[in-house]
Amino acid sequence: MMERTVSVSRYTLAHASATHRSLVLHAGANHSDLHEQRTSGFPTCTHLLLQNEIRFESTLRSLEKACEEGICTVFNPSPMLSSHQVKSFPWEKVSWLLINEGEAKELYKGFTGIKDDRLPPFVEILATELTEIEQLKKTNILITLGAKGVLALAAAWRTPEGRLSSGFIGTPVPAATLEG
Repeated sequence: MMERTVSVSRYTLAHASATHRSLVLHAGANHSDLHEQRTSGFPTCTHLLLQNEIRFESTLRSLEKACEEGICTVFNPSPMLSSHQVKSFPWEKVSWLLINEGEAKELYKGFTGIKDDRLPPFVEILATELTEIEQLKKTNILITLGAKGVLALAAAWRTPEGRLSSGFIGTPVPAATLEG
């Protein structure tokens, strides 16, 4: 048995404004290569949640292994992938793409190369446009909207050609207010 000591990672959260913040990761356990050395899969898992805060190679290996085992995969590409990674990423292995509105815009720009001033004006249109991208046609998409709720686009709502059912535009589900 191989034994290695890996430190726990730390981060710094910097607030630029009320709506923008930056997360600076300091390499630690989330930058370990131990995961790539695993030979076993995920024997007791039904779902695998991945965020882009681990080594990219670990994300790719985890997706591959989970798909081999029929596990539902959920991926949040935050911090956002590079343009090259967006275009070469194995999106077909992602069951659910979990993103916020800003990540949806960045992802769309990564696929299309368009500039900010050419982005769709409403998140509902942006979400629909994301589903028209060939690599995402079989991926379920959840876009979190903060206090406005969440927008879901499921692959089952698409026609056999991969288009959303006629006349469909996603409608956000409002966030719940909890008391107590």
